[in-house]
Amino acid sequence: MRDQTDSFGGLVVLKGKLSFLKIISALIFMIAALLLFSGCQRDKTADIPPADGYDSDESIAPTDGDDPEANTSPVVGNNMKQEYTFVEYEGYRQNIASFLACGTNGRLDRIYENEKVENIPVPASGKDLTQVLVRPEVTLVSGLSGIILYSHDGEEFQAGKGVKNADVLGLAYFNGKYFACTQNGAILESDDGSTWKNNVKLSNEAIISIAGGKEYIMAITAATDIFISEDGSTWRSENFNVAYDGYYEKYVFSRIIGMNYALTILGYSESDSGNPIIMFSDSGGEVWMFRALSLINDQYPEEFFPLTVYSMGVFGDELMAACSDGRVLAMPDCSKCNQITKVADVELRGIAFSSHKVLVVGDDYEFVFRDAADLQYIKYEDEYLY
Repeated sequence: MRDQTDSFGGLVVLKGKLSFLKIISALIFMIAALLLFSGCQRDKTADIPPADGYDSDESIAPTDGDDPEANTSPVVGNNMKQEYTFVEYEGYRQNIASFLACGTNGRLDRIYENEKVENIPVPASGKDLTQVLVRPEVTLVSGLSGIILYSHDGEEFQAGKGVKNADVLGLAYFNGKYFACTQNGAILESDDGSTWKNNVKLSNEAIISIAGGKEYIMAITAATDIFISEDGSTWRSENFNVAYDGYYEKYVFSRIIGMNYALTILGYSESDSGNPIIMFSDSGGEVWMFRALSLINDQYPEEFFPLTVYSMGVFGDELMAACSDGRVLAMPDCSKCNQITKVADVELRGIAFSSHKVLVVGDDYEFVFRDAADLQYIKYEDEYLY
């Protein structure tokens, strides 16, 4: 008997036997099943707990001695970067004024006023060092990867105890205690500089700098968070960009410096990193005032932009700052009397003073001494005082 057939647009389908269409459908079904099975196998593989200390998101699990909540910066010592990052006046050794300068790759140098340099070996494993704090009873040095070093003689340095592995970005002394700020937003404290403990976690952002004054201690983030304490235990905070929104342009903070009763913040305009800001408060942050740069070298300040102010201190009655492009900026008590002097060809990142000399340090481990009188603004004409 002849098979019955139907025609659908030229496709012939057999009836009563296994049709060509059914064969194709079966093949498609089998292929789909195989793909589904393979996908299931991949899904099951994703659920397998990772081995060798790795989490499923491929982050490295803490090892012995690590703080699981440290949230440390990935930045460590970089052998390609050669620079001094900070300098502090130390006092007199061998009847000569001396300074301690720290830098990248674990470098700590004693620089004498006669320009002699002594390298001081420290247990920093080549990590970048960030700040030096010199006190009569102890000298401290901070650095990346949980480094706080201490010394009672300025010669032999030891690692502080109780410091986790977060980058330590700054040091301060206030109210009889030592404080440090970290990349993971925490404040550490110590009674003697050798043993440290957590004071408080203030932020999820890096606390980039900390400074103590006569009545307050403050710490900052680059995003303009300001943390303030009158006793070193209880902290209050505000965000400058938020609190003064509409009154000032947006800023980025870079460092805070203690100067007796006033605490000074350095930074720059968020829209123009070459336009510096210098703001200070002697009221615990209740009121902030700006150090105006109306003129520099009798010219409009924009003539010297881009200008980055990296660090600053007080010599006599004038502020002096280490700046970009090898320049030192002197700022007397007159907004039109500012003087800038080029003393080097590198970025100058630290500044310190002896009784009559100014020392600036910077990139390529370069340092320069100058007589302070050569850098100060001398012309105090009456027309500039008003």
